[in-house]
Amino acid sequence: MRLLLLACLLLASTDPASAEPPDPAQAAGRTLFVAGTGTGGAIVATLGAGQVAVPASSVPCASCHGRDGRGRPEGAIVPPNITGPTLGAPVVRPGSGERRAYDPAAIVRAVTLGIDVEGRPLDPIMPRYRLTLDDAAHLVRYLNTLGTGTEPGMTPDRLTLGTILPRADAPVGMLLRAFADRLDAAGGLFGRRVEIVAAPAAASPAEAVRRLMAAQPVFALVAPWIAHDERAIADYADAEGVPMVGAETLLPDAAGPSQRYLFFLDGGVPAEAQALAFEADRLGRAPAAVIEGADPLAGSAATVAAAVFERAGTPALRRVLGAADTPATLVQALSQAGIGRILWLAPALDGFATAAAAAAYRPALLAPAEFGAGRLDGGPLPVVLAFRAGPADQAADALAAYRDLAAAYHLPDEDRPAQLRALVAIRLLVAALERAGRDVTRESLVTALETTSDFRSGLMPPLSYGPSRRIGSTGAWILQPGAAPDWLDPARR
Repeated sequence: MRLLLLACLLLASTDPASAEPPDPAQAAGRTLFVAGTGTGGAIVATLGAGQVAVPASSVPCASCHGRDGRGRPEGAIVPPNITGPTLGAPVVRPGSGERRAYDPAAIVRAVTLGIDVEGRPLDPIMPRYRLTLDDAAHLVRYLNTLGTGTEPGMTPDRLTLGTILPRADAPVGMLLRAFADRLDAAGGLFGRRVEIVAAPAAASPAEAVRRLMAAQPVFALVAPWIAHDERAIADYADAEGVPMVGAETLLPDAAGPSQRYLFFLDGGVPAEAQALAFEADRLGRAPAAVIEGADPLAGSAATVAAAVFERAGTPALRRVLGAADTPATLVQALSQAGIGRILWLAPALDGFATAAAAAAYRPALLAPAEFGAGRLDGGPLPVVLAFRAGPADQAADALAAYRDLAAAYHLPDEDRPAQLRALVAIRLLVAALERAGRDVTRESLVTALETTSDFRSGLMPPLSYGPSRRIGSTGAWILQPGAAPDWLDPARR
């Protein structure tokens, strides 16, 4: 009787073909579908034959079926397509016969009892959700509209991509628009013109992207500047399902564990620090120290490096530079402690090197390029440096293509490394869009990016991603005075 009553209510209130923005009931259904929460708050789901109760927020519908409802394969498990058009039509399945179209009551029975439209039990892996009448009505209303409209930022003839710039006149914005214009001149993407829009100026990257998305629909972000606001950006991307490709920051780890929609080109300074720690281990077994500045970037890099020393059986002394520290007092403390290997993750490297040389203290000194100021020789103490990309990654044809683009669109010479990284990001995004096809959704774009392997841009190391990998290049070039660069990737050791 409850199902019959609910069916009458749903049939009277649902328009499966509607592509209009969701009404309050549809919005509530979307929240339930994506986050597993209902209008009254938490919902309980049960799993497996043992009927183990768990919060529905830990197993929302979208976690398996994808936000687009098309099903997100995980290993041998292939969740079915549950978009409105698919559920609302009969299907002939090889080996299992025909199934009728799902009506609202059948959908609710499947979701709450685990029984399909033909009365057969669904796979026990599918959760059964304990829904109120209102929550069930909202979910069905949303499912009936799922797959019937276009994705945000996409029309039959246009695809809108966004970016966040470190400043309004950043050359990266000019490069992205130049690339899109040249792409459009060649026919665009599946007949769609590509438009690049920049987020308005705001107090933070997260606020900038919120204002951008509120002003106009955007399908995905490319090369967005998220430095110092990584966690807030990751939370926003996860909540709204917005892919961000080539997110720019020196500290990807700051985005936290929720990174499904963020794809980084490389591991930032922590990746350099990790590679240097491995290199320090190859330099000998003398006592080691990690000197770090009092900031999150240095702290995160130091934690990664310290773990490498720990695993190697030579735990490193960690020291955070304070206001009272001077190069001379630091040299005295480290030399008296017998420290022979120093990983430097702080400013003022030159001052320390000068003081060490004056005291005839010559430890092996290693630093990421960002802290080593690019110096190898000519200083008072040789420094082993780490770079995430270098000349060895740059192919002549890729550089020539950039120069041609820069000349044709009068791109400025400043911020050239940032321009090259943005060029890699938009090429990576376009390649994934092409693989996903004309009917791409945000979810299918994420899947295409996840299956990207050994993407060679000719401008930086090859990029590979996976279901649990969001950093394309995990290694660094190690450069010692008088030696050829050596690529070191701890993730592949």
